[in-house]
Amino acid sequence: MASDAPSPLLRTRIPTPGEPLPDENSEGPLAPIHVVKHASELPSGFLNPSFGSPLVIGLDCEGIELCRHGAICVIQLLVNLIASSALLISVTLTALVNNLIPIAPRKTPWWSRGTAIAPLAFPDAIYLVDAIEGGEALVQACKGSLESNFITKVIHDCKRDSEALYFQYGIKLHNVVDTQIAYSLIEEQEGRNRSPNDYISLVSLLADTRYCGTFSQMLSKFASCSGVEVDFQSGVAYPEKEKIRCLLRQDRNFWTYRPLSEQMIRTAADDVRFLLYIYHKMMEKLNKRSRWHLAIRGCLYCRCFCLSGNSHADWPALPRFPCSHVSMQLIFTTNSTAN
Repeated sequence: MASDAPSPLLRTRIPTPGEPLPDENSEGPLAPIHVVKHASELPSGFLNPSFGSPLVIGLDCEGIELCRHGAICVIQLLVNLIASSALLISVTLTALVNNLIPIAPRKTPWWSRGTAIAPLAFPDAIYLVDAIEGGEALVQACKGSLESNFITKVIHDCKRDSEALYFQYGIKLHNVVDTQIAYSLIEEQEGRNRSPNDYISLVSLLADTRYCGTFSQMLSKFASCSGVEVDFQSGVAYPEKEKIRCLLRQDRNFWTYRPLSEQMIRTAADDVRFLLYIYHKMMEKLNKRSRWHLAIRGCLYCRCFCLSGNSHADWPALPRFPCSHVSMQLIFTTNSTAN
């Protein structure tokens, strides 16, 4: 837990990976949403990553036009320490790729100067790292964790967040699982057409019942799918996202205003609270070859907008891979389309 966690302003429901997704109006415990203004308010397990205590967290950033010239205002972290034994295995994605360690069975799967808020998701809490109130010192306290091999960062579309973290704070985002890339790989693996540039919006991913179907929806699909084309687009609705997009079009400084409103806090939390649940579903679907693509493509996507002196020499080395699993030409060709 956090060493000096602030009193939560709000609470929300964080689905437990590996269990049926509950309906939003169902009874059950709610997890706190902490607005963090000092590093001491973050969990020690996040601030001090180690080989013996690996973590998988959800990650996102909010801010002004996230890129090298924008501004990070919030970094969201979804942290699930209570359920970590059910979510983690004691190797990172990079270690998995480099050492050919097989994915563990289901019970133990693998799984801002321009940025204003960075939400982190831990299954027992969501931490909104306030880069405006906490300043440079707070974001730099997160640097070691965001670069660590021992913390797997689950994120949806890492490219611009990584660019903002790199150019605004010198943070080289590493060891990520990008759910946008994973979705594209699963579509290809199952014989469907890949979307251009691996693209799928978070709203569309949440609406896909293969990843975010409630228990009642799953029963309905199971009962009706025999000989019938299944419509996957009836999972979790996220209407607030479009409302925020409209507000951002009207006022690009939306994420800079303080104190954070309830709408801002809930929206930032919603961007990460399903990530570990989706991650668990995706890792069950991905075969070994696809996991290799996911690992290397994630590394490349993190740095694709972070060229410095035409070189990535100051970034961690790419994971090694056997030619039998991955075509390097294909990976680099795919990555070039993301630029």
